[in-house]
Amino acid sequence: MEELIATTYGTGANPYNEGIIYVIELDGNDAPGWPVLLYSGPIPSTPVITDFDGDGEMEIFVGSWYGAHMFRDDGTYEFGWPLNYGAYYSPSAGDVDNDGLPEAIYPASNGRIYAFNGDGTILPWFPITVPHDYPGTPALGDIDGDGKLEIICGINRGPVVPGRFELYAWNPENASPVPGFPVYLCGIIKSSPAIADLDGDGDLEIIVDAYDTTNYDSLYVIEGDGEVAPGWPRAAPGSRLSSPAIGDLYPDVEGLEIAVGGGGTVSPPLNAELFIFSASGELLNTIDLPAGSGVNSSPVIADIDGDDSLEILIKIQDEVCAYNPGGSPVEGFPYTLSDSSHSGTTSPAPAVGDPDGDGYLEMAFASCFGEIHYFETDLPYDPDLAPWPMYKHDMRNTSRYGAPPSPSVEEGFSYPDVGISVRPNPFRESVFFSVKSDDPLDLFIYNSAGILVYQNTDIEGPFSWEGRDMKARELPGGIYLVVLRSRNFEKTIALVKD
Repeated sequence: MEELIATTYGTGANPYNEGIIYVIELDGNDAPGWPVLLYSGPIPSTPVITDFDGDGEMEIFVGSWYGAHMFRDDGTYEFGWPLNYGAYYSPSAGDVDNDGLPEAIYPASNGRIYAFNGDGTILPWFPITVPHDYPGTPALGDIDGDGKLEIICGINRGPVVPGRFELYAWNPENASPVPGFPVYLCGIIKSSPAIADLDGDGDLEIIVDAYDTTNYDSLYVIEGDGEVAPGWPRAAPGSRLSSPAIGDLYPDVEGLEIAVGGGGTVSPPLNAELFIFSASGELLNTIDLPAGSGVNSSPVIADIDGDDSLEILIKIQDEVCAYNPGGSPVEGFPYTLSDSSHSGTTSPAPAVGDPDGDGYLEMAFASCFGEIHYFETDLPYDPDLAPWPMYKHDMRNTSRYGAPPSPSVEEGFSYPDVGISVRPNPFRESVFFSVKSDDPLDLFIYNSAGILVYQNTDIEGPFSWEGRDMKARELPGGIYLVVLRSRNFEKTIALVKD
């Protein structure tokens, strides 16, 4: 992507009946065909950006109060859209039926979860009816180790009464609950679950916040079999609107760490806090945020100062703050936005990355009053040092640590400085890799669900991939994400199999 994507909850003239989708080029101008005005209500969710139809071009999928929308990159609707299903929470995308193309996973306001193909058709076994009330924003991950993505979400609306609120996980091939689910939590789930292998045992865990009838927040870690992990839940006061972010913030501590914001009020001016937990549930640090700053945004994790270690960014009332895990602020922060009088439920999270592909870090901060602040830096961008670079981790909103990125498709590519070239792209039968580097190359190929389908290590010469998995089974056409790695080189690129 070489553009910034933004949506509005409403318009100045009609705050509760309209919303706008912006696609903004990095020079600040609107991309051709954009913005697009929706008359189907405000847009309360974060869009998904991925290639739903396998044509090599990215589509934008988003929900408004009264409709589901999928757009081409020129601002026109994809065939089969829009649909009359409203939503209050963000969708996700992943290949839940293993056909080689991602599906849009949509938490509709009618109490059902839909799985849409790129043409707007609904997958068999869908929709899934969620008991009690609205489904929250879903996360996608293979939590039971069967090689397929499961859909994870919670109940997102009250009243908060005992025994009402559950965390759900479904097998999408038949809409059956994953064994051990639903899991009964203490209360409502306002934020998005996160998914990660926190303890390094090879199995994914679910990290989720809930708050109970006493207005008390608890952070849970749930195993793939539905059991609460040892050491959890832990208190995380006021964290209900802050979706967890995952990263290796303390390399000397076993496993990954969880960062989540919590607490704070504007009046009276009470400090908000940033909590950092270990995989085992130990509270490693509590960072005090500026007084009078309620936290209604989610943290992101990346190296933003070039020191080869991770920092945490989080937006509070009218500032973006950045801290080292030890609690010291990053130079140049906090950064002030014009949100001092904002009273909405949630605020946009920061985002970091390299959208222009120049190899250097860029950052984007959005205010609640329609401003986007975009920064270019002279710091090299390393994706490995941006483990949670945006809300819900990636452009498909999977909320899954380690999920591959969504790069644009290049018509073949080469890196002469390291002696690697790849042709053709797209391909039908074979794609050829030429390796002339002195360093052996490792190759990892993922399908659009983020599942590893092929790998080849210690490559020292030309070779080809015939579009088959590691058991020589023919793989379907679609987008495949290829990670090329050597001692001094790493590149992720998208291949299209016709």
